[in-house]
Amino acid sequence: MQRVAIGFALLLLCASSARAEGWRDFTGQPAPEVSAVQWLNHEGEAPSLKSLKGKAWLLVFMGVG
Repeated sequence: MQRVAIGFALLLLCASSARAEGWRDFTGQPAPEVSAVQWLNHEGEAPSLKSLKGKAWLLVFMGVG
């Protein structure tokens, strides 16, 4: 039970800090085109939003700092 309470507290902390940093609301705006240097598990041309529409897809963001 203690782990659940700690996890919930961390989740609330992250959510409140995200709002404090001023995340923008993109409700109702079109999604930007997707671009990447490398596409995994995809052959041929890079996919566009039109070709991805209606399909389930997973985005993984990785950064090296």
